[in-house]
Amino acid sequence: MGKGGCAVAKQDMVSVLEKEREEKVQNQPKFYWAHDEEPHRRRKQEILNKHPSLKTYMGIDTSTKFKVAFWVAFQLLSLHVLQGAPWYTWLFCCYTLSGSINHMMTLAMHELSHNLGAKGVTPNRFLAILANLPM
Repeated sequence: MGKGGCAVAKQDMVSVLEKEREEKVQNQPKFYWAHDEEPHRRRKQEILNKHPSLKTYMGIDTSTKFKVAFWVAFQLLSLHVLQGAPWYTWLFCCYTLSGSINHMMTLAMHELSHNLGAKGVTPNRFLAILANLPM
């Protein structure tokens, strides 16, 4: 048979899969949409009412941009420094240093996605792209 020889079998298989999917959707309980208040906001207000000094820790962290720039430069510099190093040195540095730095960069990108690294959306997006470069 040529390329289209199994066309009938594929159609039968697709229709069987569609029927199974429809049966599963009908048998499962429907998604429940709660119209209650969002719980995180209420809990945040309760905590801030008890401890108003916590507001000083909220907002933009101006040191994020410097940390991101430093660790990106550190990772790029480590490529130059490790040139010609034995494989076990590479393995150790990649596992310990780069693993830790990449984890920190992932956390920084999360904070930047909430616009907490700089004032404005555009600088935060630029910093997030910069933090993602060595990864």
